[in-house]
Amino acid sequence: RTTTFKPHELLAWFSVIGTIGLGIMTVLFEDGQMEAVQSANKLLVIGLILYSALGASIFGHTTYYWLLQRLPISLVAPSVLFTTLLAIIFGVVLLGDPFGPRMIIGGLMTLAGVGVVLLRNVKKQAKNDAFIEPQG
Repeated sequence: RTTTFKPHELLAWFSVIGTIGLGIMTVLFEDGQMEAVQSANKLLVIGLILYSALGASIFGHTTYYWLLQRLPISLVAPSVLFTTLLAIIFGVVLLGDPFGPRMIIGGLMTLAGVGVVLLRNVKKQAKNDAFIEPQG
């Protein structure tokens, strides 16, 4: 049985729920947000928002979901591990994020978590494929 979904609808719900959840968390756990917004380079902030909305969300995620609907998950899902690795490298190289033991441990924990989920999904897919009878 194949489940179909519309990637744009899924992304829209992710955005709504994420905005609400993160908005509540920033009010509860952070301070100085208004000062940071007022002192920020507005052109840079607009560029970052456009990149996040158009580049990452609409193009990147839509392409990923499109691939998931057309290819076996065992072929598509490993790209999540590669994306995580690239995010860490770009954060350190381009943004000057600190790279030390905490980053290494956090990165390994993230990769391990994603790896466990992917392996579980691959095993589940293989098990489901084994029960599909050949047509003909």
